[in-house]
Amino acid sequence: MQVRHGGHLFNKHVVRGTMVYWRCSQHQVFKCKARLKSDGNYVKYIVGCRGSRKLKVGDFTYTKNKESVNKTYWSCARAGMHKCKARVLTYTLTNGEQNLVVRYPNHNHDPF
Repeated sequence: MQVRHGGHLFNKHVVRGTMVYWRCSQHQVFKCKARLKSDGNYVKYIVGCRGSRKLKVGDFTYTKNKESVNKTYWSCARAGMHKCKARVLTYTLTNGEQNLVVRYPNHNHDPF
């Protein structure tokens, strides 16, 4: 799995308990030292109150906006109420690896 943060791509490196450690995707090529650490529950799928599948990233929830063969586009669950522009893209590589890209990370409201 990969995560894009701040315009940079990170690969899942180690999982210890509930913590997930990420390493820069350029680590092997350029010896980049950038790292991320996240709670194992940072990204997960949940079921909404009406039975729909939602994506939870950190404290924010996203609803499915559009889906193609291997890509799913998600928008903030509060996009309609708060005119929030936060977006996430999830896609699957040919080897089955799932990737997540936070397109617009800034929300104009508090988490709910």
